[in-house]
Amino acid sequence: MIQTENATAESLLQTGQSFSQVGDYKDAIAHFDEALALQPNYFEAFSEKGSALINLGQHEAAIACFDKAISYHPDSAYFHYSRAWAAYVARQFEISIACFHKVLELQPSYPQAQYSQGLTLYAIGRYEEAMPYFLKAIEQTPNFADAWYMHGAALQVTHRYEGAVDHFNQALILRPNYKDALYSRGNALLCLGDYEAAIASYERFLASDPDDADAWYYRGIALKQLNRHEAAIESYQKALEIQSSHAHAWYQQACSCMRLEDLAAAIASFNQAVYHKPDFYEAWYNRGVALKNLGQLAEAVTSYDRALALKPSDFRAWNNRGGVLVSLGRFQEAVASYDKVLALKPDDEIAHKIVGSPSREASQTKQTRCDCYSHPHPDRKAWRSQPLIPPNTSHSQLHPTSAVSPSPGQPGADDTVAPGIEALSRDLPKFALPATQHFSHCRSPLLPPGCLRAFARSNRGNRHPEDDGWLQAHQSRAEGSMLPPFRVDVLLHLPRLQSL
Repeated sequence: MIQTENATAESLLQTGQSFSQVGDYKDAIAHFDEALALQPNYFEAFSEKGSALINLGQHEAAIACFDKAISYHPDSAYFHYSRAWAAYVARQFEISIACFHKVLELQPSYPQAQYSQGLTLYAIGRYEEAMPYFLKAIEQTPNFADAWYMHGAALQVTHRYEGAVDHFNQALILRPNYKDALYSRGNALLCLGDYEAAIASYERFLASDPDDADAWYYRGIALKQLNRHEAAIESYQKALEIQSSHAHAWYQQACSCMRLEDLAAAIASFNQAVYHKPDFYEAWYNRGVALKNLGQLAEAVTSYDRALALKPSDFRAWNNRGGVLVSLGRFQEAVASYDKVLALKPDDEIAHKIVGSPSREASQTKQTRCDCYSHPHPDRKAWRSQPLIPPNTSHSQLHPTSAVSPSPGQPGADDTVAPGIEALSRDLPKFALPATQHFSHCRSPLLPPGCLRAFARSNRGNRHPEDDGWLQAHQSRAEGSMLPPFRVDVLLHLPRLQSL
């Protein structure tokens, strides 16, 4: 108990207020309690005690004090305002809205209540309803910088960026070092594509708060949009020095590294992004792109798989995955990937070129044929000019009499040619026969790749519109002779073997 000789409720209230002003809320509350012991209906003491309790985070107790004050003085706009604010900080937003409404019924020209009502509506995402209250606060108090700022924030979140910039500028006229206005103006300018102005706004903000990771991050985004990737990376590095777990800064740094063709650094940054944010779809997807470009194809497939586990409806990832599987020679999986593409985007040109048919069976057949010519060799022209047949390869190696077409239920053509492929692959270092030389066993010129594909389709009863030209060209060169019964399924694999 605080015992002061000849103390009155009023003097105890004043002493408590003095303690509140210096942040000693516990002693302040003790004095308010003494005042209430002397005068139980002292509503000012209840109100002051409620304010001190808010500062101590005891929101429910604060609301109870304001309720007591209101019970003794129900027409006090200030007491209703204090109760509304206590409900706001307790995140009881609907109660807060009702209380601010009561305040404005009692005193319409209360700009702080207009602003606070707008702030509460903004907090629960009712932006359009919030804006008239901010405007009313500005009308009643034109130099109300916070009201200008919050009206700008409501315009920004509803994508009216030019109006947002105007309001942030006005807030900065009233308060030149208004950090939130500088930061938010930078964001609005970034959305408008005024990147230089956005950078200037972020730099003014960072001059007063250099330890804000997000400001460095968004400054990097603006620099990236100007293709100043080295400077962007420096900005991301600043953000990461402050907050090493900033997954988006790692991701954007990786993207800038890709633009600078530093794929190894890009992959390292993507790794950090997905480490700190395992459900980061874009990071998994672009990590797959970087790995593919670096030639780490198996790892690229794994990265695309992680991306697709998060977003299976993205046809781009299925398409890229299919292309990598083709390069790996995993043709059946590639066809399945392209089937997914066509299911999601039936008019996709790349998938149609690879699959060519909406039915799975036809797609797999054509994919297997076409994929033999999809290879990772860096010099396609040089690759095509390489000889196809080892000089000592006999006709029986290419056309063994025991070879038969697989019947339904038996292994496919790729399985039946495996021994022939293995034999040919052992002789690959001996390849020396020029592409123009005639093969002595069949007296026919060696077939160029396009003609091989055409003959394979014709032999299997599945013609393609471009095949006629190839076949006619070959028949003309062979003076009308019939094509020999080569093991074309073996020949079709030779280009892929040569690229290994």
